[in-house]
Amino acid sequence: MRCFIAVDVPPAVREAARRAQESLRAAGADVKWTSPESLHVTLKFLGWLEPPAVEQVKRRLAADVPSRERLAVRFRGIGTFPERGQPRVIWAGCEGDVEGLSALARLAEEAGTEAGVAPETRPFAPHLTLGRVKSPRNGKALQALLPRFRDTDFGECPVQAVVLYKSTLRPQGALYEPQAAYPLRQARGPAR
Repeated sequence: MRCFIAVDVPPAVREAARRAQESLRAAGADVKWTSPESLHVTLKFLGWLEPPAVEQVKRRLAADVPSRERLAVRFRGIGTFPERGQPRVIWAGCEGDVEGLSALARLAEEAGTEAGVAPETRPFAPHLTLGRVKSPRNGKALQALLPRFRDTDFGECPVQAVVLYKSTLRPQGALYEPQAAYPLRQARGPAR
């Protein structure tokens, strides 16, 4: 099974992303836009795993995620990977409890490594992938539009669970199916 570990985003964030994508389409660039229903924050891409490895990842997530507190992040601004030159990925940035989100990514990384997945060599950079640039066609027009979205607020995202997804590649785009969700615990209130 081809899979990944992620955090879902609420409908309001998906709708704000859809509106931004619609505005950016005006550039006529060759971009494969992410379906708003598919938006998520990837904590760890696992790739193809055999069933025993999937079960091992599930056990590790079930054991560790519930001990972590819920958190909140906000998505703001649009950027690209790479930052300079011809963009390959257009993303919405993440702020707020990024350290808490990074801790979840480390946990996902550990679960993957224990299941035999090669460790990620790049540092974790939480974001929503809005689109992937397929060719340089109308790239300059796209790059000219991007600064208008530097401060766009896509909204808050309460992080309440970590989800293991199955990813099926199809010509019309990947299909993401949740396989298991692991809730984070409620934050404790102030002591009295």
